Amino acid sequence: MAARQRILVMPAGSFQVPAIRTAHSMGLEVVAIDRRPAAPGLALADIAEAVDPTDLDKAIDVGKRHAVSAVVSIANDPCVVPCAVVANALGLPGLPYETALRTRNKVLARKRLAAALPQYCPKFCALSSVSGLARAVDQVGLPLVLKPQEGNGSKGVIRVEAAAMLEKAFQYAQSFSKDGVLVAEERLAGREVSLEGITFGGETELVAITDKMTCPPPFCAEIGHTIPADLPGDAADALETAFREIIAAFGIESGASHCELFATKDGVRLVELGARLAGGCIASHLAPLATGIDLVRAAIDLALGKRPDLERTRSRAAAIRFLDARPGRVRSVTGIDDARAAPGVVDAVVNVGPGDIVFPLQHSDHRVGYVIADGADRGEAARNLEHAVGLIAIEC
Repeated sequence: MAARQRILVMPAGSFQVPAIRTAHSMGLEVVAIDRRPAAPGLALADIAEAVDPTDLDKAIDVGKRHAVSAVVSIANDPCVVPCAVVANALGLPGLPYETALRTRNKVLARKRLAAALPQYCPKFCALSSVSGLARAVDQVGLPLVLKPQEGNGSKGVIRVEAAAMLEKAFQYAQSFSKDGVLVAEERLAGREVSLEGITFGGETELVAITDKMTCPPPFCAEIGHTIPADLPGDAADALETAFREIIAAFGIESGASHCELFATKDGVRLVELGARLAGGCIASHLAPLATGIDLVRAAIDLALGKRPDLERTRSRAAAIRFLDARPGRVRSVTGIDDARAAPGVVDAVVNVGPGDIVFPLQHSDHRVGYVIADGADRGEAARNLEHAVGLIAIEC
C-alpha cells in the first residue's frame, strides 16, 4: 500500500482545525506545528510538534524530516509569508515570497496598487511617529483611518474623524504594531464587501461576494457577514472586475484570495487583499453553505498543486453574527442549547463563561461567540439568525 501524502499545517490554532479535519477526509496525513503546546490542532494532527511557524529554519526542518507534499494555512495573515518561505524552500507549490510579502505588508500593497492600478488605490501615507501626523493629514485628509502595516483581525485599526483625535489614535494603533510603522488612509464611504476567490494556473474563480457589518466608530471590528451580498448587478460587475485585476496585478498565479473592497460614489477602492482564505467562518462555513464549494478543500488542493473542484452545488444564503455583551465580568450564560436547536442554525458558540472578562469590542479577539444560520435566501437566513441570537444571554 502506498504511503499517504503528508501536509504541513501551520499554525495549529482553532482556524486551522477545519483544514486538519478536511485533510483527514481527503486521506492525507497531517503534520502540525504551533508554538503553543495546547493549540487545538496539535491534538488532531497525526504528527504534532511545538514549533513556532515564524521560526523559519525550524519550520523548514519539520517539513523536510516528515517529507511533506504541501504547506497549508487558512484564514491566518501572520502565516502567509512563513507558508510561502517554507513551501519555496521545500520546492512545493505556494506563493512566491515577494507576492506573499506584498499582500501581507499594507505599505507595500498600496505602493503596488498605486503603481499598477491607481484607480483602485485610496489615498494613503506611511508614518512611524507622531510628527508624521501632519503630513498624513495633508496627504490623506480627514476623516482618515490608522492601522499597523502588518496588522490583522482589525487590531489597531481606528477611524479618526477630527484632528483632536489624531495623537490618541496614533498611540492606540502603534500599540499593536511590531515595527512601529502605520498606514494612514482616507476614510472611505460607501458599501464594504469582501470577495472570496480561488486562482489556479492564472485563472481566477470568484466564489462569493460577502456583505460585511462592522462595529460603531471609532473601531472597525467585523460583527457579521452574509453571503450572498445584496448588490445591484452593475455594482457586482464592477467589484468582480476590480477583484480580478487586483489579483493579477499582485502576481497571484495560484492560491486563495480574500479581497476587501469598498464600492464608493467615485468607484471601487481596495481596503485589504489577503492571499489566503477568509476568516470569520466565511470560508469554512458561509461559502460552502451558500454555494456548495468547499473552499478549505480547494486550498489544500492548491497547496498540493491540483486543480480544485469549484462546482456550485447550492444556491442559498448563509450568515454569521458575532455575539455582543456588555463589558464586565460574566455572571451567567444561557440559551446556547436553545440557539443550537433553532431553525436554520448551523453552529452556535459562546467563548466565555462565568468569571471571564468581556472587553469593549475593538477587534476580533474581543468577540465572545457567534451564531451561523442559513436559509433559502438572505431574508430567511437573517430571520433564522436573529431568532437564534436573541435566545442567547450573556450577563455581566
